[in-house]
Amino acid sequence: MGLEVVEEKDFVHVKFTGVLTREDLVEVGVVADRIERGRERIPHRLADLRAVNEVQIRYEDVRELADARRVLQFPNAFKSAILVANPVQSGMARMFRTLNDNPQIHLEVFEDEAAALAWLRS
Repeated sequence: MGLEVVEEKDFVHVKFTGVLTREDLVEVGVVADRIERGRERIPHRLADLRAVNEVQIRYEDVRELADARRVLQFPNAFKSAILVANPVQSGMARMFRTLNDNPQIHLEVFEDEAAALAWLRS
């Protein structure tokens, strides 16, 4: 999988491409830690899965990432929009949203980029 992180003016844009695997979810955790470490304020983020053409992850893989995120404490609450293009991506993103019960991370799943950006900026 390819992973590109772009720091926009008011959020961090994480773009995924190719095949999404368990190892990629581990890397996402590393990237999130890098984005969040040492900041006084955690930025909102947009995770764009639309260019993922194959998903090779299991429930356990998603749960592991959610478990790691659940126990973290941040200096502020923030929004995380997940942008999807098909039912497989949507199912995976909704599973992560359900498992992620960190009260500081407000996570929503979108099929429309304009709606996701409007939510992040609201």
